[in-house]
Amino acid sequence: MRFQGKYELQSVLGAGGYGQIFKAFDPNKNLHVAVKIMQKRHEPQRMILEQQILYQLKGRPEFPQLYGSGTFEDYMFIVMELLGKSLSEMRKKNEGKRFDAVTALRVGLMITDSLKVLHEMGFLHRYVTHIKD
Repeated sequence: MRFQGKYELQSVLGAGGYGQIFKAFDPNKNLHVAVKIMQKRHEPQRMILEQQILYQLKGRPEFPQLYGSGTFEDYMFIVMELLGKSLSEMRKKNEGKRFDAVTALRVGLMITDSLKVLHEMGFLHRYVTHIKD
């Protein structure tokens, strides 16, 4: 399915109460991206704040880079850099086994470092959780 006449939506990466995140392809740039789409009626200020935060995080390797955003019909969207594998994908590749101590520590430190960057900028991420597969 084409989105905004530009992006080819390929698969759902995640979904929640407010919207969905898709893996998409930009044929003009030969680039895979993530597209987050949310209905305007679901706290549009939250999506605007996320866009502003991503803009302020430009150049930080811990966070996806913002490529664009906008509205269409009753929806808002953000197009951003598609990062590496999710923890869920890593676990599936590991055949559902627990991560070894080194991997768990490395992932934990990456998450902690990312949250520290947000906190130093004056932002608080209020929803850090695990996702059950």
